[in-house]
Amino acid sequence: MKKSLPACVYPCGIKYTVKLEHMDTDEYGETAGFEKLIKINADPKKTKDHHRTLFHEFIHGVFHSTGLAEMMRPQGGDLEEAIVIALEEHLFRLIDETKLGRKP
Repeated sequence: MKKSLPACVYPCGIKYTVKLEHMDTDEYGETAGFEKLIKINADPKKTKDHHRTLFHEFIHGVFHSTGLAEMMRPQGGDLEEAIVIALEEHLFRLIDETKLGRKP
């Protein structure tokens, strides 16, 4: 049985709406920090692990919610993305994905 994504997540206690939708991009997902929105690509080729994509975007939400994304903006988005990938890669295996939508 495939687990559904939560409707909302709370990076740093701030509510972000989660939407599963078709995106005209090669990206698996994206986080719109100012809009407090996380989009997960519903493209059938990108469905391998929506929860892992949500976790990756959740970390981006942490960067936005704490102001770290703004602090890194002068260095470009590549630095934030590199840090998020490193954290996701090593932390995802430690979490219970069913708890992603719970308030802290």
